[in-house]
Amino acid sequence: MKTGKAGYDQTKMITIASSVLTVIFSICCIWGLAFSADQKEKANEVEGMTLEQILAVQKIDSEGYSRKLKGPVAFTHQAHETVACIQCHHTGDYEKCSECHMQETEDEVIKIKFAFHRNCRGCHKALKKENEESKAPYRKCKGCHAKRQKK
Repeated sequence: MKTGKAGYDQTKMITIASSVLTVIFSICCIWGLAFSADQKEKANEVEGMTLEQILAVQKIDSEGYSRKLKGPVAFTHQAHETVACIQCHHTGDYEKCSECHMQETEDEVIKIKFAFHRNCRGCHKALKKENEESKAPYRKCKGCHAKRQKK
């Protein structure tokens, strides 16, 4: 039997430490799964939206801008299911971006156009850097924006 300087059995200490770490890891995993399930449930309750509505194509338009230079962007949550919700809904509330990011703002909040471009393009650019085969557009406007309808 090996004993350390303090006279403890080293094998027994390793077994105890391993058991404690296993319990801590298990608790973290269970908490993580519960938190994840809670977040998905919360996302499904957004303004009374059904799952089908959440998965539907969202049209992000330049409504409210005096100059509409580009057409709308078609966005689906389904295409972004590998992205953590908090990456876009950074306040923890599942509101539309336009609830906080207005077209014109005088406070510290970033205007919606710049918020979308910074967040979306930044993420798409990082994906492309990780994987050249990625179809995440970020260079050309037409990669995201539909052609503007002339009136």
